Amino acid sequence: GKPIVSTDLETGVPWVNQHRKTGLIVPVNAPYRLAEAINHLLTEDKERQRLGRNARHRVLGNFTIEKVTQKLESVYEGILSGDRGGKALEQVQLVHAAECRTG
Repeated sequence: GKPIVSTDLETGVPWVNQHRKTGLIVPVNAPYRLAEAINHLLTEDKERQRLGRNARHRVLGNFTIEKVTQKLESVYEGILSGDRGGKALEQVQLVHAAECRTG
């Protein structure tokens, strides 16, 4: 239930943390912008709470172990059925983003 402050990396980070929906995204190598974003959330209670609720909803909808397991099974099923791209690739990207979040 906490909002996220992240940098705009060229990975799955901006997909996981959606700017002004689940948290704030700042440019890479911009420490002052990072500090501003953190301070903004510390002083804006309503926005911090809204972003935190949205972040929790997004995690529960996409990144629980059950959801990630379902997506991973879908990837394997797609590969085994001959799907070399399309939906299987999309699922791999979702699973990778979830793995980045959980370490």
